[in-house]
Amino acid sequence: MSDAVAECSGACPQDKRRRFNSFPHLRMTSQQYIQQELEKLKEFHSREVTKEKLADEIFRLLMSKKFRKYAASPQLIEQMKNAIKLNIENNQPINVTFPHGAYKLWRLEEAPLPDWAELFTAMYYTKWLKPICEIYKPGVWFDYFVDDLIVPILDNIPLKDVEDYIKDYQKLLDFLKAYQPQNFKMTITPFETLFSSRDAFQKSLQENIEKLSLTNPTFKEEDLTVVELNAKPTPEQLKDTNWRENSLNS
Repeated sequence: MSDAVAECSGACPQDKRRRFNSFPHLRMTSQQYIQQELEKLKEFHSREVTKEKLADEIFRLLMSKKFRKYAASPQLIEQMKNAIKLNIENNQPINVTFPHGAYKLWRLEEAPLPDWAELFTAMYYTKWLKPICEIYKPGVWFDYFVDDLIVPILDNIPLKDVEDYIKDYQKLLDFLKAYQPQNFKMTITPFETLFSSRDAFQKSLQENIEKLSLTNPTFKEEDLTVVELNAKPTPEQLKDTNWRENSLNS
């Protein structure tokens, strides 16, 4: 314990065993460590990959086990390889689309705005994809595809909270841009952009709800648990023992 205290105080304990000195970030303040990680993102080491091997190398980098928790299905692997090939043939950035909820969990103190978690996540994705930018000139386009219009309906989150969250998230991405490769683009695409108007969205939503209701859908317990975690039920909803199921059906 005394060694750890000495380490924090700026001394240099355990010189022989190097027990604590092997973790230099423990001697930094939080601000120093974050700034260090941001500066690392700015490091760019371009390298040549032959045209014949480019698609395979991009696929390898995308599938890096350092940034992947689960195995990919054969179908997904085929889709990814086809997408990479198409991007290369058209000299376009490698497109990575990330479905996003577009809100801060209402149970958290920081809600409704993004905080450090969103910054660290965006830094993590940048670190994952930067090696592709180093071998492929068109770079990478990472797009957050956000459920801006669905969240208020499904989870009872005020639309203004969603809009404020997206607005501040964009400020965060604008800040991070200075530390990302020039051929790396990180954007936010609201679900709303798929429709000509919000009325068109509401019409499409209602049509699909009616189609779904005809199938008499059933939901697994894990589906209902997700609803309970994310949704902000009204007092009236809580009077209904099946409020979780009903929120998925309506």
